[in-house]
Amino acid sequence: KICVLGGSISLQRNGYRPNFIKALERRGVEVEEIPASIGTAGSKPLALIVGEWVVTRKPDLLFVETAVNDGDELLEATPCPDVAGTLRAAEGIVRTVRRKSPGTVVVYLEM
Repeated sequence: KICVLGGSISLQRNGYRPNFIKALERRGVEVEEIPASIGTAGSKPLALIVGEWVVTRKPDLLFVETAVNDGDELLEATPCPDVAGTLRAAEGIVRTVRRKSPGTVVVYLEM
């Protein structure tokens, strides 16, 4: 089982997610995909749903993609970016998965 937790980049029909799945399937890997992406969502909102949308499904592999949406807040002249809050949320995603689904491998994508 593979889960992709992310924003709109993870929802793209021709983006990294479907291409990665196809690459695995070409190599004979049977893939069950668990959808867990929300357009415009960064680490903060995703940290709120990771328990219900991801951990309960016990994926073998979790991709977390928040680069674009977290980057919007942190890098693009937001008047008061909440750097510490964003980093805490990102860490919270990983800690939640590690604690509640220790067999899940977490890959954090930065683009």
